[in-house]
Amino acid sequence: PEAVSFTLAVKSAASRPVRTFGTKIAELATDVAAHDDKCLIFAEWDPILDIVAHALKAFGIGYLRPVGSRAWEATLRTFRQEPDVRALLLNVKTASAGLTLTEASRVYLLHPLLSTASEAQAIGRIHRLGQTKPTHVRRYIIEESIEDRLHARQQRRRREDDDKPAES
Repeated sequence: PEAVSFTLAVKSAASRPVRTFGTKIAELATDVAAHDDKCLIFAEWDPILDIVAHALKAFGIGYLRPVGSRAWEATLRTFRQEPDVRALLLNVKTASAGLTLTEASRVYLLHPLLSTASEAQAIGRIHRLGQTKPTHVRRYIIEESIEDRLHARQQRRRREDDDKPAES
């Protein structure tokens, strides 16, 4: 299936009511709640994933977060088999490569990742051979912030890389 990717520019908190977990996380939880399919949620920092876990719990969304190397297999097995577990919270530094999670069809990136290669790896967890559902990627970027400038820089880099002639 072809990947669908788009970026959501989130306005500042002053523009709408926000729960204790902030505008971006409230938007994420609302979007996850609006879809029945499984998803992967990536961030580079564990404290952000702590806040996401709090928000998903407040929205009544089943989630898992692997902690420690021994918990990986059991966590992944539960995520794959349990229909009520809809979200898997992952640190992009430790979980963006080497996993096949075609049970999920959505990837959420909570901020622009510093490494475009890590971002591609994170998205690649669901967009793989064996995926039978359309896949969706949503990036959360705060308008007029450092995130917005970093995202624009990444987009320029991608365009430059696409314009380079292929090496033979």
